Order: sequence, then structure tokens, then C-alpha cells
Amino acid sequence: MLYRYILEFKSRILLIIVSWIVTFLICYNCKEILLFLLIKLNIKLYCLKSFYFISTNLTDVFSIYIQLSYFITNQLSIFLFFYHFLVFISPGLFKSEYKAIKLTLFLSTLFFFLSFCILNKVLLPYIWSFFLSFQNNQSTQSINIFFEAQITEYFKFYIYIHYITFIISQSFVLIVLILNFIENKINFVSKTRKVIYSSFLIIATVITPPDILSQICICLCFILVYEFFIIIIILKTVINGYV
Repeated sequence: MLYRYILEFKSRILLIIVSWIVTFLICYNCKEILLFLLIKLNIKLYCLKSFYFISTNLTDVFSIYIQLSYFITNQLSIFLFFYHFLVFISPGLFKSEYKAIKLTLFLSTLFFFLSFCILNKVLLPYIWSFFLSFQNNQSTQSINIFFEAQITEYFKFYIYIHYITFIISQSFVLIVLILNFIENKINFVSKTRKVIYSSFLIIATVITPPDILSQICICLCFILVYEFFIIIIILKTVINGYV
């Protein structure tokens, strides 16, 4: 029995490694398309006639292709890893434990995709639009400021914002799980609402440009999502109580 578990563990580790290598090679083969998809949301924000990045080092372009392939491969491999993890440990779990882990992975994946969409469709374009608004291309002005983006700095900035939104999205998973397993949910929510709202305001201040309107909007979005899941969990508890 122990030999079978060790053999299965080695097989799954080997599958993950081979999958990672294959995914990396595919990403590198499609590196130009992936790089274009990474930056295409910001093209319309430039007031220049042509959109371009600058490179100050001979190896910058090659380095970006490698880092981009590595980054996307890691993001995709996370889902494969947790799938193998769940399948591997599921025979030794009780049904309630299996459902709890399955719920956690589902919520984590859901919030990951939500954060990814918000980052690329809302947050990142708005950040670029806000900071590029200080750039002045009119020749009538006494001081003209031109922004030329360096490809390596742009990629670092994107990765930084991506991981911030990812951490914030997973904090919502933690909140939902806490509410799901606490018996007296209404009492817990009433006692911690001020703390949660203050945390949302601090997070919105950190991840948004120094603009009070954007900070308020992001904070309100966090609050609406939080209240939405509170309502769902409380309704689920009430329905299960009547069943």
C-alpha cells in the first residue's frame, strides 16, 4: 500500500514537471503574441503616433520573453498542482473535509479570475490613464514632458500590481471561509464590520492612484462584494436550517 502511494506521488510530481516544461516551451513559442496581449490594453492611452517600448540593455527583449513565459507558466501550473493535490489526498479525507477543500479551491480560482479581469480591464488602464494625464505633449507649453516606457520596467510594474490584486482576492476567500464555518455569523459580522471596512479603505488607498475618487470607488466595490457574499452565506445558513 505504501509503495502504491509513493509511486502515485512520484507519478504526479513527474506529470507536473513535464507539464510545466511543455507549457513553458509553448509560451515561449508564442512569446510575441503573449507580449502583445500584455500591453494591448494600454495602446490607446498614448497620445503618440506610434506605440513603442524602449530597451536600454542588449538582453532586455530576450529577458522579457523568458520572464513572461516563466510567469504565465507558473500561473497555469498552479491550477494543475492543486488539481493533483486534491485528487491525491481525496481518498484519505472525510466527505466534509473533501467538500471544504473543494470549496476553498473553487473560491480561490473564482477570485483569481475576477482579480485578473479587474486588473486588466479596469485597474491597470485606469492607473496608466491617471499618471499619463500629467504628461504634456503640446508644443505651446513651456515645459514638455514625454514618457517613453521601458519594457523591463513595465513588466515589473505589471507583475507587482498582479500579485497585489491576487493577494487581495485571496483575502476575500479567507473572509468567506471564516463566515462559512462560524456558527453565529450575524454577531461576527456586526462586530467586525468596522474593521473590515477600514481594511478595505486602506487596501484601496494602497493599490489605486492618489485620487480620492478612485479610492472611494475601489473601496465601495470591495464593500459590495463583501456584503454580497455575506448575504449568500446567511441565506444558505437559513435555508439549511429549514431543511
